Amino acid sequence: MSEAIEELGPENVVQIDTASGITTLVYEDPSGPRTTCPGCGRFICPEDDFCGDCGAPLRETVCPSCGYHVRPGKKFCTKCGTSLITSAP
Repeated sequence: MSEAIEELGPENVVQIDTASGITTLVYEDPSGPRTTCPGCGRFICPEDDFCGDCGAPLRETVCPSCGYHVRPGKKFCTKCGTSLITSAP
């Protein structure tokens, strides 16, 4: 199961269903526009740059501290730990 999730990309997995006795992964097609936030799973519009519910970036982000390219949905840089969410003025 963990290999399948890694192959799909954890940010693309929307739900893991085990109710029927068979484990089923529900996931976003990474080649198409997203319909759910990879950070919180709530619905988004394809043209959104940030999630209106959790503030997660919905596009690849460049860390302002170290310049590392961070995948969509991350709130912190995966290289140096800097917050990617800026507080509102």
